[in-house]
Amino acid sequence: MTAALIPANGMKKPLLLRKSALQDKGLKLFSYWKLNDGFITAPADTAVHIAYVIEGYGYYGKLKVKAGDVVAFGLNIQPNYLKAHNIAMFIIDLDFTLFYSITGLKPVVCRDTVVLDSKNPFYRLGQILFPHPVKHWIPNIENFILRFLDKQNHYLNNTLLRVSYATKEIDKERDFSAIALDLNISYRQLQRDFLSVLGLSLKDYQSIRRFYRAAHRLKKESILEVAQNSGYCNQSHMNKEFKSKSGWTPKEVSKHCYY
Repeated sequence: MTAALIPANGMKKPLLLRKSALQDKGLKLFSYWKLNDGFITAPADTAVHIAYVIEGYGYYGKLKVKAGDVVAFGLNIQPNYLKAHNIAMFIIDLDFTLFYSITGLKPVVCRDTVVLDSKNPFYRLGQILFPHPVKHWIPNIENFILRFLDKQNHYLNNTLLRVSYATKEIDKERDFSAIALDLNISYRQLQRDFLSVLGLSLKDYQSIRRFYRAAHRLKKESILEVAQNSGYCNQSHMNKEFKSKSGWTPKEVSKHCYY
């Protein structure tokens, strides 16, 4: 399941929204957005996003991003807001393991939105992409990722492997202690691993994933049914969690969000 969900005030839909052909490699989704003036909201997330700013500028808090910048963000517990000014952005969504494999950086660095420098492979990818029309970007990105993975410059260490395994088991709604037992470590060690790699506690990660499962269910089920089927205590609990994770009610997420 992709973790991409980016509603935007004043933006009816993305100009492009496409799943990657490299889902099994951890490259999940491509999206292309344009906004004159307003806010783009990135809800709480367990994925990493690489944003290529094509036009305009904006602010993530006090951090200014402008045309030509390559930005990494994600793994946020609360919504992340971009104040946009005539901005056009192409965004890649990827698993935290793929981010590490390519950059050698702990995914936790993305908790604070960062502008990537010229040493970063995703910055170098931007130098390939920017001179070309957006319609040519996706095959260039996928080819770049495949070539980079062939080199395998950065192998996952034991901590990253444990966290990667645990995230997949959490998506199966398994108990934390049982997952730790699988890995032959204590619950506390698993908690430390998550905080070290993702900057998220086990419960934070679990609640964000539950939010996304519920958001996807809104396509086919009523809000009451989603609350009952997604592990929330009741509809009021789900409403509170949705506001906390996205700034939106379940009804607004169902109506306005693309994922």
